[in-house]
Amino acid sequence: MKDTTYAFVFIDKAYQLLYNLYHFSLHVPVVYNYCVIVFTGSAALLPYVNTI
Repeated sequence: MKDTTYAFVFIDKAYQLLYNLYHFSLHVPVVYNYCVIVFTGSAALLPYVNTI
């Protein structure tokens, strides 16, 4: 009985870890795209900022 509960806890923890990794990987492209947009936007605005 003890082995089955241990296995269940292990499976539960592994599932949570996989779920967190999946959730994290979903958000990484959003953050990456946001950084790219901000970086390219600031790089495009630099010439205008320098002329002021």
